[in-house]
Amino acid sequence: MFYLGLVLFFGTHGLLLWPPLKRRIQSTIPEAAYMGGYSGFSLAGLVLMVLGYDSSFEISVPQVPSMYSAAPSVMFVAFWMLVAANLPSWTKSVVRHPMTVGIVFWAALHLSVNSNLHAWLLFGLFAVLVLLSALTAAQRGKARADQTPKLRFDAVALLIAGGLTALTMHYHGAWFGVAIL
Repeated sequence: MFYLGLVLFFGTHGLLLWPPLKRRIQSTIPEAAYMGGYSGFSLAGLVLMVLGYDSSFEISVPQVPSMYSAAPSVMFVAFWMLVAANLPSWTKSVVRHPMTVGIVFWAALHLSVNSNLHAWLLFGLFAVLVLLSALTAAQRGKARADQTPKLRFDAVALLIAGGLTALTMHYHGAWFGVAIL
């Protein structure tokens, strides 16, 4: 179940990083069907990954237990980058791919404290996917939007990141089965 989820989610996202394939699919089926299929495969993949996730498959990789104490700081930066990527902020203006930075921070944190196969596949594939997305952005015609950055959006991003970090640190155990604090 977990592996099928990986294929559905990352396969859908990964294949569509290839512009000729994406254009061919979009020219063959209506936009609503394309978006519905993309969303459906992605959601089905996420659900299957969650339902099939099993932390009992240990692998021999080094762990960095001290990262647990760094988790609030790392997650704050990850959330800040994710939020700032969607706002006309100075952060977005200065950091070329803030969403990529945020997801890589999030993935790296999880990889540093997990030694099970499913965690390494899941978080590793997220990191690879966003890095490939950033590297192929220009080829796919994903030009940076010309928006005038405003400092207030940086403040909003920082406030939201702080709230999301506090919620995640407090509820991580209830939501994901692994308490952090």
